[in-house]
Amino acid sequence: MQQNRLMEPTPEKSGLLVYLSDHDAGVDLTTIMRSMKDIAESRLVLAEENLSVAEKLLETGLSNRTVIHKSYYSMYHAARSAV
Repeated sequence: MQQNRLMEPTPEKSGLLVYLSDHDAGVDLTTIMRSMKDIAESRLVLAEENLSVAEKLLETGLSNRTVIHKSYYSMYHAARSAV
């Protein structure tokens, strides 16, 4: 299985960021990549926490609506992490 990794900024995908970095405009791509990684990881943690809560609620037989709510937010945060 391929390890998850962030997309590297390229002129085609992140033209303005790469341009500003190349022209000493105070943009540091390393810092931006680190921030992107931190944000993705925090969103994935939120997704895992919501999934865990949904599983516990399902086991206890609580309202299906609450389980669906937590499951939805788990998927939502996972998708935001991927993007």
